[in-house]
Amino acid sequence: MWLNITMEKLAETLLDSGLLLLAGFHPDPGDKLPDAVPGMPTRTVFLVGNAGSVMWPVFCKEWQAFESSDPLDHWTEQVMGEIATGFRMGVVYPFKGPPYYPFQNWALRAGGVSKSPLGVLVHPLYGPWFAYRGALLSPNRINLSVEATEKGPCDTCEDKPCLNACPAGAVSLERGYDVPACRAYLKREPASHCQERCNARLACPFGKPFRYTSDHARFHMEKFLAREF
Repeated sequence: MWLNITMEKLAETLLDSGLLLLAGFHPDPGDKLPDAVPGMPTRTVFLVGNAGSVMWPVFCKEWQAFESSDPLDHWTEQVMGEIATGFRMGVVYPFKGPPYYPFQNWALRAGGVSKSPLGVLVHPLYGPWFAYRGALLSPNRINLSVEATEKGPCDTCEDKPCLNACPAGAVSLERGYDVPACRAYLKREPASHCQERCNARLACPFGKPFRYTSDHARFHMEKFLAREF
């Protein structure tokens, strides 16, 4: 018999590992999701991630055990894999593929977030200081207690201070986030404080209490610079 779970119980279990239940939606057949468990299609998708640096100290206790260029991804697989097994769910990740699943599209569909010139979605509470780490797939159609909203915070931001804060000029409404320009500036200016933080992201007026700690931000920047595009 399948576990009769609630969103609250799932959220509590995720929080023990510093992860958050960010959103959920009921998929359509066109989403082409794998079965939640063998022989049982996915009827509810839960988007899971981190906000702020709550996850960071939990990850830091264990990440050196992963001899990998992507220890955070491997840690995520271990943690979310165990949770999925415990709740008898499936799990997919944004960093594994093909197929690569459209996490940003799923999040926009669930509602309450919006696209931004920063290349990341922005949340009304967490601002740009959150990320999707995976999605749990349930074979049950679980009632979603939070109604999806149509608009996210970027739609209401008139000043858009992020547009003028990047010294590399890598953020604009026309182009969005110019990754090559950002990487070129970082390699050209190794002493820049951008090596440890993103001025454009810091300029966002949303989610200031959830800004990443300096070591957390530095970790992501180092991985970004080392990544092949």
